[in-house]
Amino acid sequence: MKYIICFTLSFFYSASSLASNSSSLIKLDKVTEELHRFHDINEAISEGYVHYDGYDTFSMGEHWYNKKVYETNTCDESIPSHLQYLVINGERKLIGTGYVCLPQTYVRQKNEMFGQNVIWHTHGPAWCLLPNGSTEDYRDLADSLPNAFTSADWQTICRQNGGTPVSQDINMLHTWNWIPAPNGKFAHENYAIPFLRVGLPIPDASFLNSEIGGKTINLLKLAHGDTQWWYWRGFTVIGADNIQRQKGWQILQEARIKGQAIQNEMIKIASLDDDNFSIAADSGEKQISIMHNELTAVFTNEQMKALTNYISSIETHEHHDHEHH
Repeated sequence: MKYIICFTLSFFYSASSLASNSSSLIKLDKVTEELHRFHDINEAISEGYVHYDGYDTFSMGEHWYNKKVYETNTCDESIPSHLQYLVINGERKLIGTGYVCLPQTYVRQKNEMFGQNVIWHTHGPAWCLLPNGSTEDYRDLADSLPNAFTSADWQTICRQNGGTPVSQDINMLHTWNWIPAPNGKFAHENYAIPFLRVGLPIPDASFLNSEIGGKTINLLKLAHGDTQWWYWRGFTVIGADNIQRQKGWQILQEARIKGQAIQNEMIKIASLDDDNFSIAADSGEKQISIMHNELTAVFTNEQMKALTNYISSIETHEHHDHEHH
């Protein structure tokens, strides 16, 4: 999700995102010990956790979901609805957990789990239940459709993708038990993950808040395919025709390949403080700008304005209690 158009990361690391008192961390340490068995992925599978969608999300890794926990409306720190894994150096590693609570359970259980200072986030109410068993939050499409470019609503898009639209608010909390978390152990997104994934040094919050930190995150998103995915989804919002989609996808794919080449340069440099690393981050930012400019040759001015607004509306940032962005 970049565009000339760069993310500003400073608000990821506000006091609210880092708020976790000692009792919350003590509770987290206890839970971490209880869940140690899930380092063995086979144990997770035997207890019903499934990686339905196959995605490795940029700043959260793989979501392994236990449908039974969700369906029984369990909201207990010792029984997570999700386990988060990440492939590091070719091995799938347990990195964190996820808890989903329906509104009625959330109100009752929230403070009993990790305390009132821990910030939860919300998803929904627009969901698409897909044939492979996964669920996808369509809030961004519900907010954007229909519009001047298309009469389709989010339910129509869900059905076109073979899914079933469902309306449901849920509250969710991630905990990062087994890896560093520069923006907090209870933050929705963990920006150590994109660095761990590719073997780069783990940054601290000051790096992530810096200009070079923002550029690095943008480049890693491009190389990972996160940028590509959101732009492709945005093509639906702006009513792109088949020719526009084909040309636009080619531009996105070429930009990703170039981003991966720059990422490889960063890995070779291996130091976030090296001047050459900063140069690589700058070249990544230029590549994102080139990608955006090439898309302007495919879409009308009105479409590009709408696409830019859509991308801006879903920038990755800290989710706040009872809000979804």
